[in-house]
Amino acid sequence: MTFAIIGGTGFEDPFKEAPSQEIKTPFGPVDLLAPQDEDFYFLSRHGRNHGLAPHKINYRANIWALKELGVDFVYGICAVGSLKEDLAPGSICLAKDFIDQTWGREDTFFDGDFRPLAHLEMTQPYSPYLNELFEESWGQELFRAVYLCTQGPRFESAAEIKVYQLMGAHVVGMTNVPEVVLAKELGLHYSLVCHVTNLCTGLVDRVEEVGPLAPDQKKRVLEAIKKSFKHIDPSRAGGNTHWV
Repeated sequence: MTFAIIGGTGFEDPFKEAPSQEIKTPFGPVDLLAPQDEDFYFLSRHGRNHGLAPHKINYRANIWALKELGVDFVYGICAVGSLKEDLAPGSICLAKDFIDQTWGREDTFFDGDFRPLAHLEMTQPYSPYLNELFEESWGQELFRAVYLCTQGPRFESAAEIKVYQLMGAHVVGMTNVPEVVLAKELGLHYSLVCHVTNLCTGLVDRVEEVGPLAPDQKKRVLEAIKKSFKHIDPSRAGGNTHWV
């Protein structure tokens, strides 16, 4: 079994000194980190210097590189804004479903050009098994959120947030689609850990600050993921990809 973490805002720091490995893909090269004394790869979603805007991330190359390395299980970590007042900054939750509000992103391998056209079934975008393992490792029950993905990099307007609440979203971010879709297309088991950085526009008078996780909370997230990796039983993970 091979594991990977895809990290976003603020989660690159612990791995900055890790040896890098360039993987060539049909969509361009990907720079992966292989932390010493660990059994997982780390992929910095925005690049090692956090310079890639959400709509400019090469999602297809990232996921293809993980598949090339034989990765089976992936935990993504995403910063999110909260559409729920009781899901406050600093909170951790797990994604159970998503709503896609992005446009223009290369969001499939099966487009009739790169691979023959096919239709992916999406009842469970995120792995319930990996979600359960993380929750057990975390040590308490965690909220299961509907993640709404916007184009970014701007924040949402107050009117947009009202619409997203009516749509049933709980948290909003800019990067998890098409990442989760592409992972499922290639048969990777994928879970998303969301860390709340702020209440969304309209829930507060003005989004003045996007708060990073406290160092001890960040460390706890990574430790819970690493503990989850150690307890994975492939026979319990089930099938992940179904085509209609």
